[in-house]
Amino acid sequence: MHGQLLRKGVKGKKTAPGKPPAVCTDCHGIHGIRPATDPHAKAARSHLPETCGQCHEQIYREWKQSIHGRAWAKGVKEAPVCTDCHGEHVIRSPQDPTSLVHPQHIVATCSKCHESERLQRRLGLPTLRLATYRTSFHGIMNRYGVTEVAHCASCHGAHNILPSTDPRSSIHPTNLPRTCGRFHPGIGEKVALGKVHFAGTRAESPLYWLIKVLYQLFIAGLIGFFSLYIALDIFNYLRGRPSHAVSPHHPNDPLSHELVERFTLNERLQHLVLVISFTLLVISGMPLSFPEAGWAEKLLTFPGSPMWRYYLHRIGAVMLMALVIWHLLYLLTPRGREQLRHLRWTRKDFADIWQMLKCYLGLSHQKPKFGRFSWIEKLEYYAVVWGTTVMVLTGLALWFEAPFFVYLPLWVWHIARLIHSYEALLAFLSIIIWHLYHVHFKPGVFPMSWVWLTGKISLRHLQEEHPLEFEELQRKSQMGTRE
Repeated sequence: MHGQLLRKGVKGKKTAPGKPPAVCTDCHGIHGIRPATDPHAKAARSHLPETCGQCHEQIYREWKQSIHGRAWAKGVKEAPVCTDCHGEHVIRSPQDPTSLVHPQHIVATCSKCHESERLQRRLGLPTLRLATYRTSFHGIMNRYGVTEVAHCASCHGAHNILPSTDPRSSIHPTNLPRTCGRFHPGIGEKVALGKVHFAGTRAESPLYWLIKVLYQLFIAGLIGFFSLYIALDIFNYLRGRPSHAVSPHHPNDPLSHELVERFTLNERLQHLVLVISFTLLVISGMPLSFPEAGWAEKLLTFPGSPMWRYYLHRIGAVMLMALVIWHLLYLLTPRGREQLRHLRWTRKDFADIWQMLKCYLGLSHQKPKFGRFSWIEKLEYYAVVWGTTVMVLTGLALWFEAPFFVYLPLWVWHIARLIHSYEALLAFLSIIIWHLYHVHFKPGVFPMSWVWLTGKISLRHLQEEHPLEFEELQRKSQMGTRE
């Protein structure tokens, strides 16, 4: 930076108030020039703060009062001095993308000391600072080129860095709302109730750790059950045993060509909105849950992707919330109440699950008879209801964090983020493994069931998949004929 100003010959440019750009003699002296390894040299590490302070007086005063300056005064020679952060001869402005203190590089610059295991052990520096930052929204966006998000200096300051116990510190609990408020206007005071560098360990937060473990066990167990069930269904279909597979339709089968309405236009449009919103939310949200993955890196480094990710996620969220209102109003209609009545979970559903498992295990050759909705469809419906409720509530907390911290503490926000992430993963895995199998890849259905588009189902399909509804339809048809 100094050299650039000199080469440009711009007399009005200053490196500090009232000071011209530095030249060689300002740092190394004139006649008594010594090598930097000489402890008496002006450019020696032991004299660097005073040497740079000749021009940068205000910064030098701030540094001396900072936690780094105090440590230096106490003899901690590992404490950073000017060149550790800014370099020696290739000193550049923080606005220069190649500068060590540019927003894109300052995390790596600070991490040179704060992530050193040797210094952590010797000086008792806190651990996991880089890891917790990198997994935060700020860290993920900073890593992928968004320089507007908060980095180390945004919260801790640049030269006047003070410990969080100092009332003058920008990260002291009383000052934290103001510090965060520079980027999040109106943020509540409860942002100070919890750790910003939050690791979520068992010792740090037992509740957070417990929720995380329970989600992991539940997801592993549920997806394991889904995978095993599908494998048994395919195996039994190939062996000619009872399964959920649909028999191939023969051209001469009249029931295969006679169609009845299963879903109305209203219901199909609701499903379409759900598909679109879910797709938008997955594409724009999953990269934040798995930022280290190669596919996530490709999405986040695509030109303009951080901005598009932001808007796509919120468009998907608005669509999902609008769908919630739409569906609630639909449930008030006669058709909606009728469908909800058929979706009620009963004891028969548990018996149907057991009966199907008996068929799979060769203990029975009689498939369970389903009504309008099988236990599989009921499970999916209630899973969507539960997942949507959780995702909307936690998503609103993440979207509107400023008013959130007016009422709830930071540690609750961390739990909301955890639940939001795991619910998204659970929904994604359930859809691609469970739902897509039953409506797209199941034998007799592949490449897909057209019901979600046409709303129609053949009588043969209805007879095989929903025999109780088929029998009810036949009874009504016969009664209408007799009348």
